[in-house]
Amino acid sequence: MQASSSLFDTGSDQSTRPLRDSEMRTTRGPDTHILQEFTDGVTLDLGLSACTDAITLEMSGVSFLYKLSSLSADSREIVEVLKLTASERKNWMMVGAYYRRVGNSRAAIHVVSTMVNELAKIRAPASRVKPAYLFLSSCEMDLSHSEIDLDISTKHRQNAVRLLQRAYGTYDGSAPKPPAAVKPKNVQPRIPPISNPKILEREIDCLRNRLSEQSLSMSDLRAQKRKLSDELDNERRIRRRQEEELDELRKEFKRFSR
Repeated sequence: MQASSSLFDTGSDQSTRPLRDSEMRTTRGPDTHILQEFTDGVTLDLGLSACTDAITLEMSGVSFLYKLSSLSADSREIVEVLKLTASERKNWMMVGAYYRRVGNSRAAIHVVSTMVNELAKIRAPASRVKPAYLFLSSCEMDLSHSEIDLDISTKHRQNAVRLLQRAYGTYDGSAPKPPAAVKPKNVQPRIPPISNPKILEREIDCLRNRLSEQSLSMSDLRAQKRKLSDELDNERRIRRRQEEELDELRKEFKRFSR
């Protein structure tokens, strides 16, 4: 099967030494491009620097790098490649993340949704599918924010909520009923029996002394209040007299100024 030109760029140089069946050597060519040397002796210049995003795919026992920067805006091609190579879940998620990073959330949804369907065929556990649901929910929210039409935006938001529910489960919101209130029984207060009259007398005397002290304190407070009230009235009278004297001085000043 011939690889598509969008997967990698084929260089013109060929290896002078054939490799063993299971051998694949990675070297660096000019301009720090990554070169892959395969079993048929062909050296492929993948056109990738070490920092460029790429995924590793395998077909017929031969591994090769796929440049994410060469992805088409139409995700159907890469989806067929991932299915054909029975690619692992990490590659699917990397392709989806790349599409979302470049602003193509619809293509990201197509890629990861196809991956979810492939996982469902092999009955993968929920723990392996949960990250995909969370990713798809984020993509739906991206579309909801970018969509101008209110109805379509609402539909994407509903899809995001539905995917979150598939990831975490649904919650019906119904709280458990509180237990029925138990009516208290009419219990008569128990009066402690008087065991020693002398103790009771001492307690009464103590309360009387305390009441007497409080009465004295209240008397002192009332006396202080009356004193403050008298001082306040006196200050008001002094102020009123000073204001009258000031008015008289103003009148005298006006007469002399004429």
